[in-house]
Amino acid sequence: MTGVPMVFPTSGGSIPDVIEMQSEAGAAGVIHVAARALATHALSIFGDHSDVMAARTTGFALLCSNSVQEASMRGRIPLLHFFDGFRTSHEVSKVRVPTRESLLELIDMDALQAHRQRALSPEHPVLRGSSQNPDVFFQAREAINPYYDGFADTVQQVMDEYARATGRSYQLYEYYGHLDAERVIVIMGSGAETACETVDGLQQQGEKVGVLKVRLFRPLDGRQLVQALPETVRAIAVLDRTKEAGADGEPLYKDVVTALAMERSGSMPRVIGGRYGLSSKEFTPGMVAERQYERFIQNQSLGHGEASSFLPDQPGYQGSVDKYLDQLQSLKSLEVEPRLQLSSPYESLLRVRWAAMLRGALDLDLAVTGGCHESADIIKALLAGASVVQLCSVLLQQGPQRLAELLAEVEQWLDEKEYDSVRQMQGSLSYRKAANPAAWERENYLSVLDSFTPPAGVRY
Repeated sequence: MTGVPMVFPTSGGSIPDVIEMQSEAGAAGVIHVAARALATHALSIFGDHSDVMAARTTGFALLCSNSVQEASMRGRIPLLHFFDGFRTSHEVSKVRVPTRESLLELIDMDALQAHRQRALSPEHPVLRGSSQNPDVFFQAREAINPYYDGFADTVQQVMDEYARATGRSYQLYEYYGHLDAERVIVIMGSGAETACETVDGLQQQGEKVGVLKVRLFRPLDGRQLVQALPETVRAIAVLDRTKEAGADGEPLYKDVVTALAMERSGSMPRVIGGRYGLSSKEFTPGMVAERQYERFIQNQSLGHGEASSFLPDQPGYQGSVDKYLDQLQSLKSLEVEPRLQLSSPYESLLRVRWAAMLRGALDLDLAVTGGCHESADIIKALLAGASVVQLCSVLLQQGPQRLAELLAEVEQWLDEKEYDSVRQMQGSLSYRKAANPAAWERENYLSVLDSFTPPAGVRY
């Protein structure tokens, strides 16, 4: 939209004014927006796509940038160009700025002059914003279709011209990953950068995974979107950075499902949808790998909204008391009654692992709570990096006198290993201090599993 008026607002009070935007939808122009959360149960100034999605029925085209570099096009449709608030808008990053000369080459001077001639002027008055009755309103409303039908091709043409002028190439729907990927994430905004990093790591492990980055969200070109996907894809996770209360799916998820149903030939891949990163909630490569790609491996469906399990909102979560209740304890009576399930030593394994991984990475004291029943469990947690070890189930089962016995056993171990204090041994086998840090990494489980010998008579 080079050569037409541009505005650079944050979201705040400008984007939610969708009624005014709808009345302006007939005038070409560009609004650059740092997308942020809308106030719901609480005010939040941080980033997600709630405000932009509130404007998707206005007739504005919606173009998304994934990074600072992308945030630095010719049509008659007004365009809302957005990028993630705070995550992108406040990022300090080096960028390659196009030269003034290269940008001037992209401006169609004839189109610029035509735009200026369409400006409101008493020298050539026109009628806009009139009142229409049912006999003509419908027809006039449908008359805009040709402008939207060809808009995606126009945007891609400008992107291609930009690539020739600057050497930086962009696609409306850009695929990144294995050419024969079976599992693909579809995402829009800065989360795409995180997903791409995850794909790089998983491909090194032999995984056939990929990411489809969506830039042009409105008007969505379903044909180009489906063509960008590998033909080998069997499962797709569509992640939205917004929540629509009461809906059975978020906007991007529904558009992708519709595009696949209308444009894909052959069998449909399994498509799941979810949410991430509301109000700038962290979104890490570990979340992408464990919550998305691994679910496909296990043939599990996230279902609508289950991607919000990036939060600790599982049924039975007890807040500060890290225990789960067995509400459905009786399958015969089918009654829902809470019953306490005491921990087992096996539960400490995951807690100890994460204490080892996080020790030194965070300026925090770490606590291992749950699963510690013997002095060996306590010692392992301290060696991994825990500052505190909580005991509960073992004291309920064996009485408070067991605490003195465990302390004595820990002290005896310290003497045998010639440690002067607990602080001296604390974190000595954490991820950052261990001689073999790879042993703490999750993928090490797979190599250990390869060496497993099944019991006699058991065949796989």
